[in-house]
Amino acid sequence: MSHYDKDWKGLNKKIKLSRKESEDSFAQIRRTIHDPKISSKQPAKQWISFAAVALLITILALSNINGVGEKDTANDTLSEQVAEDIMISITNQTNLDFHGISLNVYKGEQKVDNQNMINADNSLIAKGQKVHFDFIEEDFELNGEIAIEAVIVFDNENRVTIEPVIPLTIERGKEYKFKIVGNSIETTRLEPVD
Repeated sequence: MSHYDKDWKGLNKKIKLSRKESEDSFAQIRRTIHDPKISSKQPAKQWISFAAVALLITILALSNINGVGEKDTANDTLSEQVAEDIMISITNQTNLDFHGISLNVYKGEQKVDNQNMINADNSLIAKGQKVHFDFIEEDFELNGEIAIEAVIVFDNENRVTIEPVIPLTIERGKEYKFKIVGNSIETTRLEPVD
């Protein structure tokens, strides 16, 4: 036997537990697993957790109570913005089958804007259906004289301009209502709603 083997066996003997020591160690481990000691600190942790949750609920409740009656600045800003825009509504009063309406806006002889409105599902614009065109200051100056021209959109390639081009004096915060009337392409026209 070599010198290293002797050292190894000697070390192994030093580490080896007797059968009794081994059983006692395993019994102690099993007791710890099956019957954990209940710390006296656990009830304190539960009370602290409960108090923290109660405090959060109280803070949330008080913040909601304090908010009652205060102005909602986001909605006020939105209302002010709508009051600064203009809206043009066009109602379909025809029996024609078309998918959308395009609205051209002119200031003087220059075309300053164009908006297209179609149903999201690309369905036909039904008789009696109203479409809305919203214009903001970035589109063009929202005061003074403009002219509007409506175009019926049958599909991407087939569009028909509706006569007449209608002159209009606009002001911010106003809605202007029109209707498309007629039973054929030749007789279709855009009219203001009284």
